[in-house]
Amino acid sequence: MRVCHRPPRRDRPSRNRGTTRLRIVACHAVVASMLVAGEAAAQNRPEVMAFPPDLTGYMRMGVVFHENFFQATDDDERRDVMAGVLELRAEEKLGRTDAYRADLRADVYRFQRLGTSPGVMVGVRKVQGVSQFSVSAIGQWRRPRFDHGDELEQANILGGAGTYSVKVARPLELVALGEYSHDWLQLNADLQGRSYDAGAAVRVRTFGHRVTFEIGRLVGARDLNGVQQYANRTDYVVVRTTAIPRTYLSVRYRNRFRDYATDDPDASNYRREDRRRQVTAYLDISVGRNLVWNLSGGFEQADSTRPGRGFRSRQLGSTLSMVLPPEW
Repeated sequence: MRVCHRPPRRDRPSRNRGTTRLRIVACHAVVASMLVAGEAAAQNRPEVMAFPPDLTGYMRMGVVFHENFFQATDDDERRDVMAGVLELRAEEKLGRTDAYRADLRADVYRFQRLGTSPGVMVGVRKVQGVSQFSVSAIGQWRRPRFDHGDELEQANILGGAGTYSVKVARPLELVALGEYSHDWLQLNADLQGRSYDAGAAVRVRTFGHRVTFEIGRLVGARDLNGVQQYANRTDYVVVRTTAIPRTYLSVRYRNRFRDYATDDPDASNYRREDRRRQVTAYLDISVGRNLVWNLSGGFEQADSTRPGRGFRSRQLGSTLSMVLPPEW
């Protein structure tokens, strides 16, 4: 889920220039790939480029390579997975002004060994004024998940997310975040899971909105068939910049803690605590009239008090986006 912010009007490209000088501007991710991507780290990019005023959407396609996709320990067999992606996104203004926007996104992932996983998202955003907000709903089918247990699951997912931000001073914004999802597991069809998170962030925009710093925290829990599995806390820091012409760069560090809830001393997760540290980077480069090259990379390391549950994984992605002009 994401809330995209445009630069001040004086920085916007004028309509009579068309799309020749495509600007790529920063786009804030509500939660860094927590709902859209989940623990699989194999889903949609948590951040995508925003649109200049005279553009209505884009089509993106490419591949993502996942090292140690199944999160095996260093001593176990580590299997890699390639995933192909096709994504379509469109937006339209609501009413006579540019203050409110409607979003529609559809995607299809083809995971090696796991098959095809489609998804759809619809949302409404307020992108102007002292206070701004976004609300969105998401549906995904057969999407890889690691939120429930230690083994890979595929799930049909329905969820929603929302943000509300207030500009309290010229460079400073306060943001409230929340999300919820309900999963119907496919490999264990008798199980259903829920996840929910809420939190806050502080965002500072500097250098004429060309550089943005953000720090935030979310707290939440995961349950399975109504029984809580663990509580989690996520701290993150993000730096985004459009200072380099024709590029958008975002770097994010996430530190997530899991505290398992069982009181049974004979249970394997008794007094178990996990820590997952992740670094991700995204780079969008305008390479032509209507083309943007999207590069992504990430590294995650998990440590656990339960022996044999730590792992390391990496991912690299390369996609090409074709911007859709207004006449599309």
